[in-house]
This record gives sequence, structure tokens and C-alpha cells, in this order.
Amino acid sequence: MLWKQALRSVWRGRKSYLACIVLIAMGISMYVSFQLLYLNLNTAMVEMYRVQRFGDGFATVGSIPLGAAERLSGIEGIAALDATLVTDARLDREDSSLITPLRLGSYDPTRTDRLNNLILIEGTLPGDDGILLSDVLAAANGYGVGDEIPLILGGRRIRPVISGLVQSPEYI
Repeated sequence: MLWKQALRSVWRGRKSYLACIVLIAMGISMYVSFQLLYLNLNTAMVEMYRVQRFGDGFATVGSIPLGAAERLSGIEGIAALDATLVTDARLDREDSSLITPLRLGSYDPTRTDRLNNLILIEGTLPGDDGILLSDVLAAANGYGVGDEIPLILGGRRIRPVISGLVQSPEYI
């Protein structure tokens, strides 16, 4: 008797029940979609950081002898340490009054086990007068491989040639 009454009640309000079922199904499908999206993005991030050997920590010093930096790697808990020379420069564009600061970093192209490894997207590794540029920065400013990039470095104007476009885990 109660079942018949319940079925009649559901039949009379079938549009409301159908709307609730559709809303619940949409909510579940959205949850599953976002959960899969999160898992895929997280897996891609972890894999990229693993492949590029992204450092767990960073320290900035004004100056340090290379031997002292190498001795730091002997401290317990430090698995790997890389010392890089980093300096700031400015993009010297005559067509714009905007000041575009750039961070230039050194690297040793002979080492394949370096931390914060670069992924070469286009071009080749630079020679003495070349420079690697972030692919995002190049796209935003209209630069490509083989172009000269006007820089002000240490008060001097220089024009290194862009030999390659790269991605770095530090600037993604």
C-alpha cells in the first residue's frame, strides 16, 4: 500500500524528480571531470619537475668562491648543489618606453645532471656570443632563433644572437 502511494507521489512530481536526478548527475560528472583534470595536471607537473631536476631550495648570495659552494654540497641532507652566476639586464628596445628587466643565468652545457635543467624547444645551444631565451619571452616580444636581442648589461649595450628557445622549471 505504501509503495503504491509513493509511486503515485513520484509520478505526480516526476518533473521535479527528473530535474533533481539531472542536477545530481551533472554534479557527479563535474566532480569526476575536475578530479581527473587535477590528477593529470599534478602528474604532468611532477614529471616535468623530475625530468628537469627542479631544485627543492634556492639560496642567493652576493658572491661566493666556487670552492666554498662545492664544500656546501658536503652538508648532510644536501643531495645535489649547483652554483650559477645570475645577473640582471635590461631589454633595450628603441620602439618602446617600457623598461623590460631580464634575468640572465649561466649554465654548464657539458653537464647533463645539472639541477633546473633546460629543455631546448627550438634552435641549438649557444656558442660564445649566443644566448638562450625563454620561449614565452620570445613569443611575447616577437623574437626568434637567429635574431639579435638588444640588451643593456652592466651599463653597456650588447646584441647577443638568440641561438635557442628553452623552457626552464624556474620560470614556468
